[in-house]
Amino acid sequence: MGGAPYIVPVFLPHAGCKNRCSYCSQETATGFSPEDVSPESARRRIEEGLALSRRPRERTEIAYYGANFLSLPPEMLAAHLAVAQEFISSGRAHAVRFSTRPDSICESSLAQLSGCPVSVIELGAQSMDDAVLAACRRGHAAEDTIRAAGLVKKAGIALGLHLMAGLPGESHGSFLSSVRAVAALLPDLVRIHPCLVLAKSALAHELASGTYTPLSLSEAVVWVADAFSLFREAGIPLARMGLLLPPGADPARLVLAGPYHPAFGELVLSEVFLRKARAALNAAPPESRARLAVHPRSLSRMLGHRRQNIRTLCRELGLSAVTVSADPSLDEFSVRLVP
Repeated sequence: MGGAPYIVPVFLPHAGCKNRCSYCSQETATGFSPEDVSPESARRRIEEGLALSRRPRERTEIAYYGANFLSLPPEMLAAHLAVAQEFISSGRAHAVRFSTRPDSICESSLAQLSGCPVSVIELGAQSMDDAVLAACRRGHAAEDTIRAAGLVKKAGIALGLHLMAGLPGESHGSFLSSVRAVAALLPDLVRIHPCLVLAKSALAHELASGTYTPLSLSEAVVWVADAFSLFREAGIPLARMGLLLPPGADPARLVLAGPYHPAFGELVLSEVFLRKARAALNAAPPESRARLAVHPRSLSRMLGHRRQNIRTLCRELGLSAVTVSADPSLDEFSVRLVP
């Protein structure tokens, strides 16, 4: 056994949040009611999540999402940690991870975690541009993220950071500046998803009034592919690209506008592989046909959705054919030109 831990998610929508960001609608994104955040409800969800694991796991972690976890009322935070500790003490789980706002992190809030093993704290940075943070009513500054990241690392806990692409007031350039600023904090993982206009969000009103226009799907793919490349150069893994909606959710009802795609991360990786193949072919002597090799796990990424990458390369470079073969000796994100 080994590999990534089995994650048991517990959604606590808006719990501990003192303000509502313009893009946020946790009840839409998670499928859970903001009223359903009690420790007893969490216990039931943990039991249900553990029951879904159908094989022995080397490591299981309880993950609290959708909340400003460290800003929960102290008695509620203690009660949630006590529930988690019951599962940890019995050996059914091994640690807790959670998401929280950067401005909830301080030495006293981290001290509340004493005695409970915490593997990862994920901070909702969203942007490192103060003007963008203000435009989406985030309620904290980039400096809060920098300070919080340092405290999490000092506490010896793995650091995750969340970014969004296409927030109100954000340009491609300011987004990439945020990516570089986050990379400089050396997080253990990053999550990125494009800004979507969710039902019941303040951004829905901005969309209706014409004061906000979301990215197109193709723009979002390009922006996040740029971010993927920068983070990969820095050796920082992306744990997720794109928003995961609740099981069985109807995207047409929940997402009013914006670059939603159920396989957004794969679209981004296809763009990354298109760029790598284009660079390799442009650097080689001109030929009428080309042969490329990639790791077996990356075959579909290189081909692109419905072989779109192959058609694009043929059109742009005047090739009559491009074939792609699997080479397990290659790195998962490498493209090699076959003689």
